[in-house]
Amino acid sequence: AAAAAAAGADRSGRAAGSVRRFASVVAERVHCDVWLRATAAAAAAAHVCTATPRRLRTAAPVQQRTARRVHAVRHARHAPAAAARRRRHVQSAAAAAAMPPTKTTTGWRCRDRCCTCVRYVCQLSALVVVLATTVSFIFPLLDDLLQSSSDSPDWMSDAYSVVTNGIGKSGRDIEQALIAAGADLSWFMNTTSMFGEEDDDAALDSVGVKVKQHYNATAKHPIVFVPGIVTTGLEIWKARACAGKQNFRSRIWGSTLMFRKLLLARDCWLSHMSLNRSNWRDPNGIQLRACEGLAAADFWLGDYKQFWVWGRLIEELAEIGYTERSMHMASYDWRIAFDELERRDHYFSRLKAHVELNSAIFKEKTYFIAHSMGFAVAFHFLSWVQSRHGGGGGSDWVANHLAGLINVGGPVLGVPKAVATLLSGEMRNTAQLPPVLAAIKDNFVTRSEVSAGFKTLGSLPSMWPRGGAAVWGGALATTAGSTTSSGSIGDKDRAVDGAPAAFVDVGKPPADYYTDEDDDNGIEDDENCAEHAAPPVAADDHWHTRKYPNTTIRNLLLTCPARHDIGAVFDLVSKVSPRWGELTKQHYSMGARLPKYDEISVDNIPVDDDDDATTISYLPHRRWTNPLEVPLPLAPKFRMLCLYGVGKATERSYHYVPAPTRAERCSDVPICINTTKHEYDDGEEIGAIGSTNVGIDLSDGDGTVPLISLGYMCAHGWHYHKTLNGAGIKPVVREYKHKTIPLLDSVLPSTNLRNYLRDFLRGDGQSAEHVNLMGNEKLLHDILVEVSTANEQLDNSIVSDIGALSEKVAARIDEAQKFYQ
Repeated sequence: AAAAAAAGADRSGRAAGSVRRFASVVAERVHCDVWLRATAAAAAAAHVCTATPRRLRTAAPVQQRTARRVHAVRHARHAPAAAARRRRHVQSAAAAAAMPPTKTTTGWRCRDRCCTCVRYVCQLSALVVVLATTVSFIFPLLDDLLQSSSDSPDWMSDAYSVVTNGIGKSGRDIEQALIAAGADLSWFMNTTSMFGEEDDDAALDSVGVKVKQHYNATAKHPIVFVPGIVTTGLEIWKARACAGKQNFRSRIWGSTLMFRKLLLARDCWLSHMSLNRSNWRDPNGIQLRACEGLAAADFWLGDYKQFWVWGRLIEELAEIGYTERSMHMASYDWRIAFDELERRDHYFSRLKAHVELNSAIFKEKTYFIAHSMGFAVAFHFLSWVQSRHGGGGGSDWVANHLAGLINVGGPVLGVPKAVATLLSGEMRNTAQLPPVLAAIKDNFVTRSEVSAGFKTLGSLPSMWPRGGAAVWGGALATTAGSTTSSGSIGDKDRAVDGAPAAFVDVGKPPADYYTDEDDDNGIEDDENCAEHAAPPVAADDHWHTRKYPNTTIRNLLLTCPARHDIGAVFDLVSKVSPRWGELTKQHYSMGARLPKYDEISVDNIPVDDDDDATTISYLPHRRWTNPLEVPLPLAPKFRMLCLYGVGKATERSYHYVPAPTRAERCSDVPICINTTKHEYDDGEEIGAIGSTNVGIDLSDGDGTVPLISLGYMCAHGWHYHKTLNGAGIKPVVREYKHKTIPLLDSVLPSTNLRNYLRDFLRGDGQSAEHVNLMGNEKLLHDILVEVSTANEQLDNSIVSDIGALSEKVAARIDEAQKFYQ
């Protein structure tokens, strides 16, 4: 009934009426509250966004077009030029109205500005509705919780009334009222006030001041920061007309301009952010470059202090005497492959020159501090700078110029999230979205577009899980790439951390899952997909494939049940996107071939026993990002520190089902995460470590990178595999236990909403989440002690079971070596 009412309103041409009628009919039918009413309105807004543009083109009355022509002719003798313009406008409008609608992956393509305006107004309206819905829903929920919870502290009810009645007052007033009501806010008021206002004594409690006073520490080693993926701002140097000449050198990534372009010119923004899918280089007519200086990655959104990345660490280092001359942000274009960074931007050559300049000026060796994917960049540099195929510095360059590498949350052996993003355009963050938010997200950018866009990023395969089945579970023979495993793996092949043997499990969907008729197994032939054929690729479209794979390739993904280990998943993605597979093999190595004793120098490593220098496997830079195939520098005093968070549920493997609609199953992303699959013990928190939440198996880690990738090499690999550490470097592991906000846990039930809010509030210096770890007070303390004159070297601090896990991984890696012979 609701759908019929909305459709009738659409045909009458009143978009706003459609939204109101849709919501009112649903409310009357189910007697819903304000939450369901607003949800229905949001759903109707999303419906109108796709239906309205088509109506604007096809339903223009003939009488209106005739009247416009008569009007133009009548005034032609008085204003010939104006009449001519009007005629052209009327003719183009009539032609547009007569043309059939063109289907795209996101709905109906607009051919005039009015249509585009209506579409984005609808999208903006949907966002406003969701925000209003959230506010209307959370406060009643808190009220119900406080009234029904008998074990809640007395001050909670007073605090709730203080907050709800104090909206509009200053944060300081509300904070004082909460304290007067009996709330213990000491856990939330260490260095900054609860509501973001500066505390008068905050500077006296900062980590930098404490380290300076306790150790009498001052600046010593110059520092180079190597940021991770997406944290460096990108600015426009050359753009197409849709981006506007006035935006030259404006940040198209990492600023509010990004959101404006995404909302008002979505296709334009996506085309500028993507690289050319055929070679992972700049598209024709587009040049984006990384911002320079500390401001390139200190705060993700310019001066919005709550979006800090490196800002807190820079501030604490300044407290002990560091300046912009002794700190350098080695910003880079995080989209392109690492060897392309050198070819296009001379990135590693400039980095080498800067380090040598530091040695000449400060008479001290330089510390690298790398976060997330920045570790892969820094590790690649260590091999590049020594190799005759790279910087040509020789085996003693690192010993002469670098003091150490501090790895903060780096995915040393890769991250599963990279697989899910490429395979289906999803990850845990999107799979957990409520249906309304998921619909709005899909209205802006579909899963197919996410997958296609990320496949143009040459840097993303640097985070593909390395070590194959030896590390991530599955048949060991696939580690060397000699075979693929897609269904033959069993429980005996489970990963050492307890995760399923299948990295990707494509299962059968539940009954009544499909939305199309005559669909009983999800397999689609070319005849079924003919009606969903995409339009030809535009001449300037450098990232959309718009070409659905043939039946054989498409149904490789759709066949279920099927269990694939990490090696088989790589083969599947490569078959669906052959060019992506070719480029990945040219730039990266994913295996676990340990070097031999005569190969502890970078230039002595043979290349897959292949003497043909023209083959892909001969390219030396392929191995430089893989710590299982390239040794550490020959620098005995080099410090290698791995600092990472633990105790937070992290995505580890995935459960998929065929997509629910035929249009999706006929696309290049025919499967999706099975968000209906949940497995956890009675009384266990939703999304706990070891459980399955929204179709994703969770393990220990920092919320983004699993523990086995964070800690294996530092805790065991570089100690145990002697050929990977010929100089006898002693890596150090420092683990930080994740802590949540007590007030949030006591007020909200165990839901995905609470998990979102935990990360959004950033933990007040106690969080060990992947990004929030950059503001963890214990980590800041350890970094300041390591790089300053504190004269206290850090030692291991382990709180997880990484030691036991690492021994099992090492045994599997040793066993896998026979497949490389």
